[in-house]
Amino acid sequence: MATSHSPVIIKGIAEFRSCYHKNGLHAFDQVEKLAHGEKWINFAMIREPQERFLSGFMFMCLPNNTVNSTCEGCIDDIRCALQTTLEQARRFAAGDLSARTYLLWHLGPQNWHCHFHRNMDKIKLFKYSPRDQQKTMSDLTWVLKEGGVKSSDIQFIISHISKKKTRHATFHSQRRSFYKAQLNNVEMQKMLVELLYWDYILFNFPLPNLYEEEDLADDKTA
Repeated sequence: MATSHSPVIIKGIAEFRSCYHKNGLHAFDQVEKLAHGEKWINFAMIREPQERFLSGFMFMCLPNNTVNSTCEGCIDDIRCALQTTLEQARRFAAGDLSARTYLLWHLGPQNWHCHFHRNMDKIKLFKYSPRDQQKTMSDLTWVLKEGGVKSSDIQFIISHISKKKTRHATFHSQRRSFYKAQLNNVEMQKMLVELLYWDYILFNFPLPNLYEEEDLADDKTA
């Protein structure tokens, strides 16, 4: 989540965070305290659940990944990563805080971030996809203007983001189609929906048609 009260470079869009550790907050309560009653526009960039899972997997679970992640023992194995994340999510939802891992944080439900369960009505949501960078820039420009950010600062932010690519920018990766094909397996889709069901519902993304995919699988084996 970010606020338009200051020139934040959004996590997940820029190659690096220009103000890293200088203006980062970790809870919505911190935002409210910092605002001191002033009008702030709080916003979050939301990704399509399967697209986000795939991007996160490629960011932290490929061999020699840039984050030095062991991926909970699931390097280069997207089925293992999904099964492990789902198992950790079940444990965390049941109150086991030891299940809160780096893998779950990156691949688990988006709605577990930013205290969305308490603050959905206080946060403006924008759907982000690398397929439509123009919409992302348009949404970001709007929210910065609404937040009273100076035009020169807005131009700097938009220019900075447009020229940079995040380490998460895996959309055009040659290996993406390989992992996506695995993720589209019916069994994998069922696990993905169980893990991210409320992301689909709360953020208004269409659920995968599991029954249709089962019918197609049956046709292939007939």
